[in-house]
Formats: sequence, C-alpha cells, structure tokens
Amino acid sequence: MRLFLRHNIAILLAVFIIMASFGVQLGMSQLVSDAKPPCPFMGEAMSLCPMSVMDHISSWKQMFSALPTVELLTVILATVIIASFCLKKIADGAAVRLAYWYHYYKKKRTLEKFFNYFNSLFSQGILHPELYA
Repeated sequence: MRLFLRHNIAILLAVFIIMASFGVQLGMSQLVSDAKPPCPFMGEAMSLCPMSVMDHISSWKQMFSALPTVELLTVILATVIIASFCLKKIADGAAVRLAYWYHYYKKKRTLEKFFNYFNSLFSQGILHPELYA
C-alpha cells in the first residue's frame, strides 16, 4: 500500500509541476477584443495586468468551457502512456507475487511431500514390490 501511495504522490507532484509550468501559458496568448495591454506573464511584453479578479475568473471559465482539441488529445495520449506504465508495473508485481506464492506452496505443503515420499518408495519397488517370475 505504501508503494502505491509513493507512486500516487510522485504522479500528483509531476502533474502539479507540469501544470505550474505550462498552465500559466494556456490563457496568455488569447486575443482580447478591447484594447487592453497584455498580461505581464506574456513573453513579449512587460506591463501591469489591467484585468480584475473577476475578468481573470471569467477568462479561465471561458477557456475551460471551450473544447480544446490539441490539448485534449495531448492529455489523452499522456493518460494512455501513464496508464500503460502503471498497468505494466501492476502486471509485473502480480507475476512476482504469483511466483512467490508458487514457491511458498511448493516448499511448505506437507501432503505433497508425503505423497512424493511414497511415490519414490513405490517407484523403487521398496513398497509393494511386483515380482515378475
């Protein structure tokens, strides 16, 4: 359980870093209909942002209500890649657990050892010998 918790924390941290790095740039290249100067986070201009908090919220709401095709395909592709790695790890972990339990089963079961002992005695002819005379 701790292993999955560590992986989840690592994935959440990676998503946070990616969104912190590239998420600011998502809304900065939009063209505003009125003649406001660009936001200070844009690469080509340095200025104070004239937009109020409500303008920013409405801008982000409009941006997320639109259907971004390229970004959506990128997110789906990233999700598929991450899911394939996670499923591979889970499958590998299941194979390791299965091998461990098979080894444990072969070593610890007593009835099978008892049967193998009698099987070897029968095969050597010590127990119930057959005479071909």
